[in-house]
Order: sequence, then structure tokens, then C-alpha cells
Amino acid sequence: MAASRDCLECVKVAIPPSLRGVVQAGPVDESGWTLLVQNAAAAAKLRQLKPHLDLLLAERMGAGIALRIKVLTQS
Repeated sequence: MAASRDCLECVKVAIPPSLRGVVQAGPVDESGWTLLVQNAAAAAKLRQLKPHLDLLLAERMGAGIALRIKVLTQS
């Protein structure tokens, strides 16, 4: 859980302020880290920013962290 929060803090500086309220840290596993987003529009914007977010993660967390962006499903 702490690693997930650290990843979010690492990329938060590159996320536009208007989108920061709709993202949350998801799980970290052996294949990477998931950034959870509340809606598809925000996910699309974050996917445009993904190359920059990947660079931030690699610089601060190490090259082994792959970023996935997933939309939260409403149930």
C-alpha cells in the first residue's frame, strides 16, 4: 500500500490539478502499478500523459515499474 501511495505522489506533479481529484492509487504487483481513474474521459487524458508519467516513475521509483491506467467500474 505504501509503494502505491509513493507512486501516486511521484506522478501527481504531472497530473493536471483538474484531474487530481478523480485519480487514486491502485495496486502494485510484479507487473507494475495501476492508476485508477473515475471516468473514461480522465483516463483518456492520462493516457496522453503516460509517456511523461512513465519517465517520472522510472526516475524516482526505478525502471521496473510499469504504469497501467484503469477506469473504476461503478457497481
